[in-house]
Amino acid sequence: MVGASSVVGPCIAVTGVIPAACNRVDSTTDWAAHDERRDHDVSQPASRAIRLSGSPRQHSRADHGDTGRVNLNEWVMRDGVVVRATGRVLVIDRAMWFERPSPRAMPLIHPRSAPHAGRYALRAHAVDIHRLDRREDYPGGVVEGWTTLTATWRHGELHAHAQDPAPTPDGEPNRWTSPPCPPPAAGWPAAPVKDCTVPVNLLTSPPRQEEWAELTITQITQFHPHPTQPVLVVAAEDPGHAERALRPAFGASLCVVASRYRRQDIDAAQSRLRQELSARRWPITSTGRSAGDDGQPTVSAQFAWIESEIARWAATLPDGLLDADVWLTPTTT
Repeated sequence: MVGASSVVGPCIAVTGVIPAACNRVDSTTDWAAHDERRDHDVSQPASRAIRLSGSPRQHSRADHGDTGRVNLNEWVMRDGVVVRATGRVLVIDRAMWFERPSPRAMPLIHPRSAPHAGRYALRAHAVDIHRLDRREDYPGGVVEGWTTLTATWRHGELHAHAQDPAPTPDGEPNRWTSPPCPPPAAGWPAAPVKDCTVPVNLLTSPPRQEEWAELTITQITQFHPHPTQPVLVVAAEDPGHAERALRPAFGASLCVVASRYRRQDIDAAQSRLRQELSARRWPITSTGRSAGDDGQPTVSAQFAWIESEIARWAATLPDGLLDADVWLTPTTT
């Protein structure tokens, strides 16, 4: 959301100061799919912790470690590569398509109109439509369903040789629970609580976007060691300057760390991803800003699959800056 504050938290509104529904900052996901292209300045709870075999989400920073450069060459699609992924199957005009699950706006219209294949849907062969989960039939012979496929990539199409039920999606854990600073001697301060089931926010508004440059801030994230203990974690290029400016307002609820990345590197990576998303040259379904579990800034992107040009570009980025969420990846089994 361009112009909105990039303060992030597990239950936080865009401004970072009003309680809101968990995971609301990016989108509502229910594993349904449609052809949607999204771009966000506000990060979301980390889904990269989910690393299940056959999950629709495979995450480079989680699988390759946060300290080294991500080698996306291992995930480049080439003829003969065997992949495994969970997604939506569509049969339209007797042609079969397989695509990544994407968020769907709620509420739904009933009866639903016949779905269409998204921009990055792949032609699929040898899929048994009688074994699809949550199968729905529409007028005109359109069929929709869900499955997990193991298939071979050939000339941009998938040739299935194993089919399994789609797994139940897991909840996304909140990674922002352990601030990267030691707690004060008296512990992290607690904020007034109205509803014990909803993590509270800080009473003081965080710095606005226009103040970030002067304070050398690259990321602001709200952590919750406990639902009643909001901690503002600030990554800054000059942490001493940022702390002197912010400590009087936030007191013991502030944690300032040295930013691992420069603003110009973050902005350049995000700009490139936005350009490719807009031009539709790369198979990107969304991009935005996020934060690691250490409060460091990341530039996130969801890819349908990885192409050689993407891997070459990723290799030029500072170590760990790109949080790549890749749907279709080579299987190791």
